Amino acid sequence: MRIGFHPACSVWHGFRMNDLSLGATNLAEFLAATAGRKGVVARVRGGLAVAGPIAVANAYVDGAVPTDSTVSPAVFLNDVTAFYAEQARAFVVWAPASSPALIEEAVRQGGVLDPDRPPAMSIHEPIALATDLRVSPVTTAAEGAAFGDLAERGYALPGMGWLLGEHDSYQAPNVTWVLVADEHQPLGVACGFLSGESGGLYYVATPPEHRGRGVAAAATARLTNLLLDQGARTVVLQASVPGLPIYQRLGYRIYEEYQRFTFASPSG
Repeated sequence: MRIGFHPACSVWHGFRMNDLSLGATNLAEFLAATAGRKGVVARVRGGLAVAGPIAVANAYVDGAVPTDSTVSPAVFLNDVTAFYAEQARAFVVWAPASSPALIEEAVRQGGVLDPDRPPAMSIHEPIALATDLRVSPVTTAAEGAAFGDLAERGYALPGMGWLLGEHDSYQAPNVTWVLVADEHQPLGVACGFLSGESGGLYYVATPPEHRGRGVAAAATARLTNLLLDQGARTVVLQASVPGLPIYQRLGYRIYEEYQRFTFASPSG
């Protein structure tokens, strides 16, 4: 059993500190495996920065994630800025709410805060869920195209499907991409990424016309259990507002909240 760092702390405190480290590393490595597959990855002091092959100042494309809290925020952000200056593009920095020094430094250096503050959630046990929906891996180009279309419509982000294909994301190592379908058609998508002792869920998306049928829950349960079977001790995700109650019902708990800052291209 994992315990906290102080006798008065709950067991969950120990989970939270460990999950914060594992979650940040999983997120960073996922960006490297997908957007960085055909782009550029920089392991800067204190974290990791990724520039995809197409300039898109987006948290999952041109994004930087701090993974080592012992490195000062100024050092991390200075290295990140220098990297994106070389790439001549704008970028996004993930900043955990538990790091006020990083948030303060991001503001000082001109970062613009995104109003969306996704809660980071984690789980450590398998999920028992009965469903009639079929969850199957993406194995063909046609299935990849279907994934991109469903993700794009689920997130209401035009171009997302094209971008996933342009990044060659479906060939990324240690990523399992899945389609959720009924007996007639695909309804939604998600993917799971294994990195060491951590698993991560990403791109959980259901178009509006298919919501309310347990699509996201089916994908989340299947991928969570798969990642735990593959050796993950913790599975993490960044929840959207609509997805939060679904994940909570399945047993996920919030361990952090991220603030994201967008920076203009350092090269002007």
